[in-house]
Amino acid sequence: MLNNVIKLTLISALSITLVLPIISYAVEIKTTIQHTQLVEEKQSESNKYLTAKQTYNIVTAQPKEVLFIDVRTPSEIEFVGWTPLVDAVIPYMSNDFDEWDEQSQRYTKVINGDFPIVFEELLTEKGFNK
Repeated sequence: MLNNVIKLTLISALSITLVLPIISYAVEIKTTIQHTQLVEEKQSESNKYLTAKQTYNIVTAQPKEVLFIDVRTPSEIEFVGWTPLVDAVIPYMSNDFDEWDEQSQRYTKVINGDFPIVFEELLTEKGFNK
């Protein structure tokens, strides 16, 4: 009886490890930008960066496999412009116009608390998972 339980557990674990990569995957993207080309404050832990042209090529080549989110503030989008190729605009941060930061000489930035909620809703709508 115990051997059967162990075998069933191992088979289940193996099945999950074989299926999981199929269920949840990311599009493989080759980057041409190295972190050394960026100022330190713009570098990310993942060390993955895209040019605007690379982003366009990926989004147009594989639209059903990519969730393209613009995380800029509404002001940045209005000033710089945007692309209709984005799935959504979800600002990651915004300015708190009630709080002035003397040291930075600008309004305080606050993180958008709705970002993870809206992001997860978009993942589900597009058929993706984390």
